[in-house]
Amino acid sequence: MALLELLAAAAGARVIAADVLHRIAHRRLRFVVMMLAVRAMNVTRAILIMNVAVVVAMIVAVIVIVIVLAVRAVDVGLSHNAIP
Repeated sequence: MALLELLAAAAGARVIAADVLHRIAHRRLRFVVMMLAVRAMNVTRAILIMNVAVVVAMIVAVIVIVIVLAVRAVDVGLSHNAIP
């Protein structure tokens, strides 16, 4: 009889230990998933900022090219005495 009680107590202890370990693992897993989500958001935000920077740089480059071409066109027109 004592052996059966001992086995029942040991089985109950294993169930409790397994439940505790499961809760700890679940909390750790939730923390890891949260950290991965935060890092993914940071990476997404960084990529978005880089894309905006590239677009702004391209717009500035186009504006500079247009200004240079306009200045050259005016300079060519004035140097050849196109205006009477």
